[in-house]
Amino acid sequence: MLEEPDMLKYALLYAELGYAVFPVAQGQKVPAFAESWKDLATLDKRQIRRWFQKPFNIGVPTDGYAVLDVDDLTRARELWVDFTGRRIVTASIKTRRGIHFLFSGDLRNARCNGYDIRGAGGYVLGAGSIIQGFEYLFLTPLVEKDKLAPFPADFLPTTTSTGVSHSIKDARRYIGKIFAVAGQGGHNATFRAACKLRDAGLSEAEVLAALIEWQETNCDPKWTLRELTHKAKSCFQKGTTNGTRIRISDQTGG
Repeated sequence: MLEEPDMLKYALLYAELGYAVFPVAQGQKVPAFAESWKDLATLDKRQIRRWFQKPFNIGVPTDGYAVLDVDDLTRARELWVDFTGRRIVTASIKTRRGIHFLFSGDLRNARCNGYDIRGAGGYVLGAGSIIQGFEYLFLTPLVEKDKLAPFPADFLPTTTSTGVSHSIKDARRYIGKIFAVAGQGGHNATFRAACKLRDAGLSEAEVLAALIEWQETNCDPKWTLRELTHKAKSCFQKGTTNGTRIRISDQTGG
């Protein structure tokens, strides 16, 4: 039995862990076929095997998670040290000029603090892809999307690529009258704040960022990052707080 090509091994690994893939032109970053890559992206291993018998690069849509694309090797190394020091451990890929850090969170494509964020509607090259002779390689192992570390709050944009200005700032003001105190319904209050943020139109990652800032003045004691991440994720699995979508412009704090 012939050994599978390396590109195919990588593509199958992505599919096994729940990341759809599609062919990208050999040695390039553009889709290999004229059809929409969004329509082609698949988890179907039979289709993946047919495609990647040829040395295509691997396209990986960034839906359901986000990639912090650091396109400067020196800065990428500094962030690696920073994240390690903060015990932020997540999947990462060495690219030709930097590092892709993979995080959980429902973000849109954006640019923040000089970095590109690849989110819903975007894609990146996967490990195994080759650009100008350089092979993209895992620095830390790939894991399922729900096991990725949450997107660092200090790298979240406050203005989305669709032009919704300062949504985090406005939503934080909205929940300013909600307080979470241990032994006095603190869990329910925090979950309620998360749901209010979600109902206002924030993404999961934006909800998490707003909760992190909100708890600085409104929680006693403060939640851990893991606990807040769980609450942000859980509120998107529930219904709206009152059966309707709320508006940031509403004046009541709930």
